Amino acid sequence: MSKIMFLAIALFVSMSVSYGHEYNWRIFMDKILEWYIHVHPDLENPVVVQCHEDQNHYYIDIYEDSYGSEYFKDAVIQSYSGHGVVFWGETMPPFWTGNNDEFELNSPELYRSFEPDEENKYINWDPDIWSMAFHKDGTLCKMFTYMTTPLDSLDENVIDMADRYLGGYTVTDYDRSHIYMFVDRMAEFPEGNAELYNAMTSLLDYHSDCDGMALIPVSIKLVINVDGKSDVIGFTRQSGDPAIDDAAMRVARIITETFTFKPASHRNEAVRTYFSLQFTKSMFSGVSPYAD
Repeated sequence: MSKIMFLAIALFVSMSVSYGHEYNWRIFMDKILEWYIHVHPDLENPVVVQCHEDQNHYYIDIYEDSYGSEYFKDAVIQSYSGHGVVFWGETMPPFWTGNNDEFELNSPELYRSFEPDEENKYINWDPDIWSMAFHKDGTLCKMFTYMTTPLDSLDENVIDMADRYLGGYTVTDYDRSHIYMFVDRMAEFPEGNAELYNAMTSLLDYHSDCDGMALIPVSIKLVINVDGKSDVIGFTRQSGDPAIDDAAMRVARIITETFTFKPASHRNEAVRTYFSLQFTKSMFSGVSPYAD
């Protein structure tokens, strides 16, 4: 009997947590929309809430339909905080379901009816896009959430609201292993650019007056891992001279085996990112631009 009672209580708690999480997630989105409308007081067109997903995340992009698109002419525009909001996209996160007084979400079939035609499908209606990312369990993914552009820092209000309504945020194994193109702080050579230049120059075993070397600089891409260790990915630009390219690649491999970089940081987390080694004409001629 006690075992049955325990299982019943566990099931009730599990269901309560699940429904509570869904409810809190929708409050979180309410607050995000309210905030977007508040900080854009001059909105003249409907606000679009566009849903899409990949293998690891759901994304909800929020932006003004400033292009004046005809794609939403048949959509039922909701009134929210005194402003029109239209929901659009083929994928609706499963934890955002049902209706309430402020949101009447369209069905996936209606979502598809708003998809633009092939000719105009890549039109950007508004450069000021808020892209909210969520893991498949509904928790906020701060690593892929951007306000306006990927180069902008994440507003602390988002983290505060995630703490309040979603129980915080999560960082998954995918988030940690991903190689980021845009980060809050780039990876750095420990002693600075001048010392990196000097190290690369001193390691070169090929010197020339560089006559006719129009394809220099040579560029080699590295990936800097969260521990500061690095790996060679390959050339992104070659000179066309095998001797020059081989000398540059030899130096790149020595750099990765000898030095530990300061890893990149994104959303206060150490992350993997790319780093480019640039071999210039002055390196191959033995002349340093940092010399006194």
